[in-house]
Amino acid sequence: MSDAAAAGATAVVVAATAVDSLASPLDAAAAAVAHAARLALALPAPPAVLCILSVRDLPPAGRRAATWRPLARALAALYVAAARESFAAGAPLLPVDVVLDGACGYNVWDFAAERRQVAALVVAGPHAPPALATASFLPGNTVAPVVVGAPSVPAEPASDGGGADEMHQGAFAHVAVGGTFDHMHAGHRILLTITAWLATERIVCGVVDFDPARLRRKAAFEAMEPLDQRLAAVRSFLHQVRRDVVHDVVPIHDDLGPTRDDPAIEALVGSAETAAGCAMVNKIRAEGGLSQLRLFIIDVITSSADAATTLDFSAKISSSYLRKHILDSRVGQPQ
Repeated sequence: MSDAAAAGATAVVVAATAVDSLASPLDAAAAAVAHAARLALALPAPPAVLCILSVRDLPPAGRRAATWRPLARALAALYVAAARESFAAGAPLLPVDVVLDGACGYNVWDFAAERRQVAALVVAGPHAPPALATASFLPGNTVAPVVVGAPSVPAEPASDGGGADEMHQGAFAHVAVGGTFDHMHAGHRILLTITAWLATERIVCGVVDFDPARLRRKAAFEAMEPLDQRLAAVRSFLHQVRRDVVHDVVPIHDDLGPTRDDPAIEALVGSAETAAGCAMVNKIRAEGGLSQLRLFIIDVITSSADAATTLDFSAKISSSYLRKHILDSRVGQPQ
């Protein structure tokens, strides 16, 4: 790539993956993401990994509430595949983003328009995403695709549980999510992606602004990112995964934020560890005469039982673990 073309460009290693549906086996896709992570980690200044997931049978925006569980499982499988590599290499902060082609609101294959310099391109075999043939690269950015992954053996689609949330087929115009979002990790990315998947008009994301006393109660609080940095990280990620809706990313000073009194919000996305807080939101809204929110509670990483058992990702993919890793690295202690 010429110096002029590279100016202002962001280097990425791309994993191009395609499946028939969100319930399809992901063996080849996970292998491609893992290989892309290894390639990124082998470079002197490891770039981010961008996994583009193309789904042939992609549900329309108005019917996505019924498919959030298969999507959460697919995201967990891909993020865990990359995390295995980054944790094994002692680089748990390697940025990895999964973007759904056709659901992100822009042409993710236009690397030139996105100012992305593709350092390597990994394709999940045996079938490349059809849109890959139309990809646009920056001038001078030529890259030969590496094909990895064997064809997946067909499997029975996993059960979605059949609960009330999954049976809801309609659309949610305004969907909320909240959290600390410190050192953006796979769990955060899954929560934000599911929120973006469900919303048709607006994503409301509250980012906790800690007072000094509450901050000091956090493990390894000295390594927590400043509020402005966390807000920017959330906005940047949402910009990648969904651009055709409004992003309302705001600081919050308690666990409720806008969900306390915003009558437009219709649904709330949370993790298993915040389920009680999500239920409290509905209790307080009821006391204020507001409508109840549809709750989507995601068991973020343990959706992939094998990975959670093997590497205890339920503990390692967390902001507190990453903060401790950063502090240990500063004083030269081994991980």
